[in-house]
Amino acid sequence: MFANDYFQLIAFLCIILITSPLLGQYMAEIFQGRNGKLARFFEPFERVIYKICGIDPNDEMSWSDYIKSLLFFNLFGFLFLYSLCVMQGALPLNPQNLKGTEWHLAFNTAVSFMTNTNW
Repeated sequence: MFANDYFQLIAFLCIILITSPLLGQYMAEIFQGRNGKLARFFEPFERVIYKICGIDPNDEMSWSDYIKSLLFFNLFGFLFLYSLCVMQGALPLNPQNLKGTEWHLAFNTAVSFMTNTNW
């Protein structure tokens, strides 16, 4: 391994060690219904996301709304991954000039990621 590899590993571990307790504290505050420092910090970001997505944070989600959200999220993920595989040759930052995958291989890859299939 090169020095750059060690630097990236150490930087990654430092980021994980710093952010894990903060994320754990934030999640504990939210799940316990408290409005702590981190919850107040992230509240403006949450409001923007709620407004963009048209979500009422005080409204309960029914099972049919949950199914719709789940299917939409999976469809969006499938389409994103499929298009990423097919258009790989046209995307920037492709130093090896790899061409895009064939449509059937891209479809297979996207479906296997979407369904968590291990080939």
